[in-house]
Amino acid sequence: MVVWKFKVDNPAQGRTALQIPATAQLLAPTIQGDEMVVWALLDPMHEIVEPRWIIAVNTGQEFDQPLAGNGYLGTCTHPTSGIVWHVFEVAR
Repeated sequence: MVVWKFKVDNPAQGRTALQIPATAQLLAPTIQGDEMVVWALLDPMHEIVEPRWIIAVNTGQEFDQPLAGNGYLGTCTHPTSGIVWHVFEVAR
């Protein structure tokens, strides 16, 4: 098992698909530089890759996506803008 990171492209635009091994366990979101990433625990030899959908919402922002997997992944704050994102795994 290893921990890898997956870049979240444009979290402000709603749902984002992360292409990761099907058996990966999503761990936590963080900000590195100006980019949001999600860390995952996975077996690098597992060859079946599938989209895992996440959504990042601001505090107080409504969303109607049904949760999937672990549901809530964590909260992270952008270091320069101060934007606070609450990150969830959601159903397709």
